[in-house]
Amino acid sequence: MQFADDTAIVTSLESDNQHLINAFSKWASWAGLLVRVDKCKSFAMKKVSTSTVQYEPYLTVNNERIPPVELNDQMTYLGKDFNFLMSCDHIKNQLTTEIDQYLQKTNLLPLHPLQKIQICQQFILSKMKWRFSIYDLTETWIIQNIENKFNRFYRKWLQIPVNGNVTHLFLPNTKLGLNMKEVKSVYRACKLTVRRILKCSNNKETEKLYQITSSKNVITDEIINKTIIENDDSENYEIRSKCSYRFNKSAVDDIWETFLGLKEQSTVIKKIVESCYNKDIILWQSIMRRLPVSIFNFSRRYLILTLANNSNLFRWKICETNLCALCEQVQTQLHVFNFCKAALNRYTWRHNSILSSLCNHILKNMPPRTTIYADIDGFQNPNILFRNKRPDFVLKTESRLYIIELTCPYETNAITSREYKQNKYKHLKQDLLAPMEIEIIFLEITSLGFITKNCKTFRKLMSSFNYNVEYILSKLCEVGIRCSYFIYCKRNKEWENPPLITYL
Repeated sequence: MQFADDTAIVTSLESDNQHLINAFSKWASWAGLLVRVDKCKSFAMKKVSTSTVQYEPYLTVNNERIPPVELNDQMTYLGKDFNFLMSCDHIKNQLTTEIDQYLQKTNLLPLHPLQKIQICQQFILSKMKWRFSIYDLTETWIIQNIENKFNRFYRKWLQIPVNGNVTHLFLPNTKLGLNMKEVKSVYRACKLTVRRILKCSNNKETEKLYQITSSKNVITDEIINKTIIENDDSENYEIRSKCSYRFNKSAVDDIWETFLGLKEQSTVIKKIVESCYNKDIILWQSIMRRLPVSIFNFSRRYLILTLANNSNLFRWKICETNLCALCEQVQTQLHVFNFCKAALNRYTWRHNSILSSLCNHILKNMPPRTTIYADIDGFQNPNILFRNKRPDFVLKTESRLYIIELTCPYETNAITSREYKQNKYKHLKQDLLAPMEIEIIFLEITSLGFITKNCKTFRKLMSSFNYNVEYILSKLCEVGIRCSYFIYCKRNKEWENPPLITYL
């Protein structure tokens, strides 16, 4: 067997092997090739009584002995190690040792958690793929000895507690994940590649090897066979890409299904995915990458309900009570960010900070012959236009009033809050002091800065006035996130009426 400048001679008898070596040496000499004996290895086994044992054969090249593989040692051929027992123990030790070293070095780097995760995903895992492909490592061993090591550091970098599930990190960006790959998924993908190469080979012996081993590779072979049946006339490179697509989609679906099985920790993400467009979730993800580590980690924990509120601390046996220090009610995450009766001024501060940012953005490039009214300091109050109602924001043109009503609901209450506001302002036109055409726009930015699907009308309005809508929305989202983080930090402390947060 030959591959490039490597040659392997395999025989059943030592004498036959020596004959072939002699013939090969003569051919190499005739061709002007040099056989480096110091780079050669001989490996042999024989039957002794009823068992097979390894021994050190005496084989020579040009009267120089080929170094034999020592007993219980291994040899490397074409990048793969072989030993007498055909075990992977030394490879397993090698892998775990390397991974420990890589992760420890990465951990010490003064980088953002996302950058450390990127190192793991793009560098460390890529160093493992070759051995994942050629060695028979079980998936159970991969999970217990490699994946758990990665997950432990992911938790540490993102400050996720032990009882916080990390499954959501492996979801795509549109489902609030970090688009990461599980180690076991990388291992499966490597095995899939090997099986596909065997299946699509033009060599009949290779194809036969695929068929003989198919009973041990049912899942990967099912993906390959379905893809080939659906794309019978496709080239190999098309089969490869379509196999990868089918595999990745299946992996994401499995992770999503597993995550939804978490009744509590999946609640917030599930509601966000239902109530927000994919492009707005991507926008939120891009904002998060620019924020400090403390806020970034706070947001990741918020999504899976593992923040250190008193309800969780009491459950984790860290705190003696699960009650809110401000109102003596159970301090859940929902309670901290939207429902504490003693913290209503904090929620108003968050709402007004977002509203102030919106007003200042519009004021900066206000269309001609328009007037702004807003229910915050520094602007004319909208109550001069209405008898009893007081909307958050009014943009008055010569022919129409555009009324923007801002809501900052908790993620699971977005629909309820919207229905409440719609009922509250459904007769707003009758409340006008002077008759005029009006258009009511409901803008919802949740506690963690997510834009709901109800924002379509707001986008249309801002575009009609030639504003950079996506830029405005990104700043409003950032203000919402920062305000909620400050509210969380002050959850058990007195409120000192800080100035509004405004980003232009």
